[in-house]
This record gives sequence, C-alpha cells and structure tokens, in this order.
Amino acid sequence: MTQQKAKIEVQTEEVKEAKELEFTPEELLPIFDTILFEGAYKEKHLLKGKLLVEFVSLSTRDVSDISAELDTKSFNLVATMQEQRSLLSLYRGLVSYNNRDLTQAPEEKRKDFISKLPAAIVAALSKAQWKFNRKVDAACREGEANF
Repeated sequence: MTQQKAKIEVQTEEVKEAKELEFTPEELLPIFDTILFEGAYKEKHLLKGKLLVEFVSLSTRDVSDISAELDTKSFNLVATMQEQRSLLSLYRGLVSYNNRDLTQAPEEKRKDFISKLPAAIVAALSKAQWKFNRKVDAACREGEANF
C-alpha cells in the first residue's frame, strides 16, 4: 500500500468516526433530562455486531476517585497514565457485559472480570465508552444551552 493511499484511508476512517459523533438536539436533550432527573444515563451498545454491553455515565465521585487513584501512582509515560484512566473508567462505567449484570459486583470483582478479557476486547470497550462519554458530554452542553 502506498503512503498516499494509506493517508486517504486514514482520513476516510476519521471522517466516518466524526460523523458517528454528530448528534442532533433531539437525540441529546432526552439524555440531558435523564441525567438531570435520574442522576445518570445508561445506554446499550452492540460491539462488532455481536457483543451487547451497557455503559452508565460516571458520577462526580467516580471521576474524583479515578483522579485520586491516579495521583497516588508514578507513571513513566503519559500513555500509561491514559491507559490506567481508561481502565479505571471502564471498571466504573461498564454495567453490563453480554447480558451479565455488573452493577452489584464489588469494584474488585469488576476489575478482575475486565482484566481477564482479551486486550482487543478491552480496547473495543474503551473506544465504545469514549464515544458514549462524548455523547453524554454533548448532551450536557446542549442541555445547558437550552436550560
């Protein structure tokens, strides 16, 4: 594959992902209302057309706990810290995996469960959670603008 062709394929994938992250106010405002009145928002995702998972929006406590835990560690690379932040978010934000309810499991059991999954699955979960978090963030911004 030539460098020019590879560059075009990467740009095409980036455009596709950017379009996936475009949301309408009609999509976002009900999410904001759910967060406002129920305290959190949950959404199911079908990964690779086969694996059903569900994420929940993180609370302020979750975000603070993640930051506090990261502050106790020393990292040699920024990438390592980002990977740890992503894993800690996944431990708290993944509430269902292939119809297995994780909401009642203690955090240590969730960590153990996720850490035993193949790295490629965890990478797909992290990417899906990132997209979910972008949608929640967009919903909050849209809701604040229309509040």
